[in-house]
Order: sequence, then structure tokens, then C-alpha cells
Amino acid sequence: MVKVNGGTAMPLQQIETNTTEAIKENETKPPEQPNSPPPNTGKEIAVKYNSAEKVSEKFMAGQQMKAQMLTSFTAGTTSPPTSGGTTTVKPTLTRGNKGPDVEEAQKEINEWRKANGRDEIKVTGNYDPDTEKAVKDFQQATGVKEANVMGRETRDRLTLENDPNFKNLPDPTKTHVREQMNNYFAKDPESRERLRQIATDPNFAKLSPDFQSDALRKYANNPTEKSAKSIQEYSKDLASLESNEKFKALGDVTKKSVRESMKKNWDYP
Repeated sequence: MVKVNGGTAMPLQQIETNTTEAIKENETKPPEQPNSPPPNTGKEIAVKYNSAEKVSEKFMAGQQMKAQMLTSFTAGTTSPPTSGGTTTVKPTLTRGNKGPDVEEAQKEINEWRKANGRDEIKVTGNYDPDTEKAVKDFQQATGVKEANVMGRETRDRLTLENDPNFKNLPDPTKTHVREQMNNYFAKDPESRERLRQIATDPNFAKLSPDFQSDALRKYANNPTEKSAKSIQEYSKDLASLESNEKFKALGDVTKKSVRESMKKNWDYP
């Protein structure tokens, strides 16, 4: 079934039938004679005009539905990520690899090393022994268990650790996120990616540590796309509430009551 521009869902076979009928109807219509006399009445003109207009509209609608459907088939039916746009899976790297991907990875490693008091390595675009040593150092420091490669788990953790929103989280929350990500590893990269999106959401960073902890426990119990989306929507709403001047003017008891009520309605935006 295909639903176009909010209209009624229609099966592919019916779309093809409608389009074909419109084309045949348009093609079999006799051409106008240049020297034929004009119709006798304005009513006849209106009837012909409306008839031609309906055929044209029917034909264009069929073509539009067909084009959109083919585009959908070509692009696939994967749902978009909860936030942050399209996620690109970076290639796995190991000793001997060369090129722009290695250079990008070296820059990511250096960003983490600089923030953690370590000497930077040379950015050469060559996955040499120094790069391999730096990757192993990062893996040991963060608990990533990939061996002898710089794969998706390592790249995901680097993206997390280098994110400014994640860096602004309190230490207990960062530890919670790291441990939770390590629990997923290669067996569940989609859940790990959704957790990374939650932890790097600027609205999540605005929540109190208690609410951050509640959100992470909620996601751990149900690491689905729906759960991640509800947490991000909740984070956005609560961050908006906390920054509102009228809410700030309320008494502490009232504000606490509102926060608790919002938390109870996490799944009901």
C-alpha cells in the first residue's frame, strides 16, 4: 500500500492501472482540427475543458504516486535515526591501512589524547605502530574490548568522548553511559548508537544528575528506538520548562511536583 501526501493508501497495482488508463484516455482522444468551427455554446467549451483537466490531473497524480513509490523502494524503508541526522558507519582500520580514513582516525585519537593529558601522535594517514599503540591505549582506558583493530566500537566511543555535550555531563553520568555502552559492544550496535545520541543530546545535558540517571536506567530496561525517542522528547520538554522564567518563579514544592508529574508521563508527550 502507498500513501502519498497524506492521501488515501492505494496498492501499487491500482496506481499502475489508474496511470495506464489515464495515458490511454489521453492518447486515444482525437486531435483538434485547426479549421473546425468553434463549439456552439460556452457550456460545451466548459465540458470539454473540465474533461481534459480531469484526465490531466488523473495522469499527473498517477505519475506522482509512481515516482514517489519508486523513490521509496530505491531508498529503502529504514526509519531515520532519533536525532543527529544520518549515522555513517566508519570503516574498520588496522596496521597497514593508509589514506583519509586513517588520517581522520588519527585526528580523533589526538583530540582525546590532548584532553586526557597524553602526547599527540603524528597525523600521517598511515596506520603505523604509533597509531596502533595510541588506539590500544584508548581502548584500555575506556574499556573497549576490540583487539588489534580500530572498529565501530572504538570509533563510537571516540565520537562520544570527544563530544562537547558529553564532556559537560557530571562524572557519575558519564561513568554510567560508558558502562552501559560497553555492555552493548558488537552484539547490539544499534542500541549503543541510540545511547550515544541520548548522551550527546544538548537537552539531556541540561537535566539534573538524578533525572539523567533515571533516563539511563529507563533506556537500559528497554533499549529500543521508541524508548530513546521518548527520553529525548522528555529531555527537550523538561529543559524548556527549567529555562522558563514563569516556572523559575514558582515555589520549590510546586516545581518538584511538576517535575515528578512529567517524569510519570515520560511515555506520553
